[in-house]
Amino acid sequence: DAAFKEWQQPWCRHISFEQFCEYILPYRTFEERPEYWRHRFKKQYKHILDSVKDKNDVLEVGYHLNQAAMPYFSLGFDKFPVTIAPSNLLKGNFGNCSNNSNHKILAFRSMGVPVALDFIPIYGNNKNKHFWNSTLDNDGKPISFEKPLKDPNSEVIFLPKFTLTKIFRQTWAHQHDKLLLLTETKNKLPSNLKDTKYIDVTEEYIEVDDIAIRLTNLPEGVKYAYIGVFNNAGWYPVHFGRIASDSTVVFTKMGRNVVYLPMYFKDENLFAATTPFLLNKDGEIIQFNPEGSNVRQVKLTRKYNMVQRKENWQRCLLNGKFQGANKADFSDAVTLHTIKRIPSQHLETIKIYNPGKFRYLRFLFDVDTANITGEYDGATIAEVQFYNAKQELLVGEPVTLPGQKVVVYPPSNVFDGNPLTYYLDDREEKGKYIGIDLGEGNQQRVATIRFQSRNDMNNIQPGDEYELYVWYGDNFRSLGKQVATDTVLYYNAPSNALFWLRNLSGGSEERIFTYENGKQ
Repeated sequence: DAAFKEWQQPWCRHISFEQFCEYILPYRTFEERPEYWRHRFKKQYKHILDSVKDKNDVLEVGYHLNQAAMPYFSLGFDKFPVTIAPSNLLKGNFGNCSNNSNHKILAFRSMGVPVALDFIPIYGNNKNKHFWNSTLDNDGKPISFEKPLKDPNSEVIFLPKFTLTKIFRQTWAHQHDKLLLLTETKNKLPSNLKDTKYIDVTEEYIEVDDIAIRLTNLPEGVKYAYIGVFNNAGWYPVHFGRIASDSTVVFTKMGRNVVYLPMYFKDENLFAATTPFLLNKDGEIIQFNPEGSNVRQVKLTRKYNMVQRKENWQRCLLNGKFQGANKADFSDAVTLHTIKRIPSQHLETIKIYNPGKFRYLRFLFDVDTANITGEYDGATIAEVQFYNAKQELLVGEPVTLPGQKVVVYPPSNVFDGNPLTYYLDDREEKGKYIGIDLGEGNQQRVATIRFQSRNDMNNIQPGDEYELYVWYGDNFRSLGKQVATDTVLYYNAPSNALFWLRNLSGGSEERIFTYENGKQ
């Protein structure tokens, strides 16, 4: 009844009954506990109408509502065991992208504003997925929340570091093509493709291509093929196509600049139906065929792709200073060393020749570089170690610039010996630092400093065992194992090939890659 009442609002008079059933009426988004949530969310957000000048414009109402219903983002909720109930979403006001998208859905629908859930099942160069929302303008045209709602003609805001495979929109109604897939496969298909309530909207966001492929490795009786992308440990299917009598299949509306593998499903497993290929940025198919190609030496430095955000973890240390002082406010600070080049992601060592003795030791972030790291980051560092002339590790109480109210990544992380933990200060204040107080009467001369930028530990780690694989025929084949003695590995490997480097000693992030012009 509440949904039908909101349907009469002036900003949604253009909404058809079918659109109402899809974008306003549904009572839940995922598998959250059903609740009477509409009145709670409307009470929370109805004040936005005071700022709306044209109540006949659904995008203006949507813009103000979107600005008000802006929960804080937190990756920690990726591990939450159940879908968060509406009442708890309203109380907590933060979560990951799926939680926050659901929060907006509940807010919008409580006010009679049409809203849908759009999502990427997996990126082309990253194992993660992403959720956001879209609404309908006064002409019924879908408008994404990934662009400013006040400017529907603006470009979609996507992080450029990720390539896009498929973009789907959740529906309340079952879709005919998905039901047909379930029926004709007798429900024997990859589990993530058993959902029947979504439509393909990839072409609303990016350039797409229909890919026609002849399958060269196909058992009898298989009716459907699946196309997948790599997800750290194997291939993850994102779309399907019906196989023609000549063993060809067309996968529709596929995102560009992504490596794909056509597959078939049998005995609860996926198998390669032909070789993987790259659909490049121009929509051309580039096959990987290393057989008979030239063998050359390759130099490997990482097992996972590097993106700008991670490079900025290193850049934010540039021009930073290691200092000693004997006053708590560092008003008498003496600079022991300044970082004059962008550091690596490995532990770096600095020799110090200043004879002074100090109670307080710190790393001071440079004003101009401390905040370059972009989304969800700020001044950040993983490890700082101070040693005296006897090469004894100096231990003290962590100290930082006062006033940081929310400390999710605490100062103690910098001194725990774990390169995967880190300190983060995302405030805009100048003079941010991280250091230690050695205690009263315990002034020490610093002879050595070791430090490490925040990092993902996906660079080659000396002492770890690695194995390089190359795609031959219908699977990856090993090119041998090596224990790293340095921060690089060398292999003799074919050209025109697709590789996968695995760390057998630990870690989970691994990506396929090519080797071109001497680079991964």
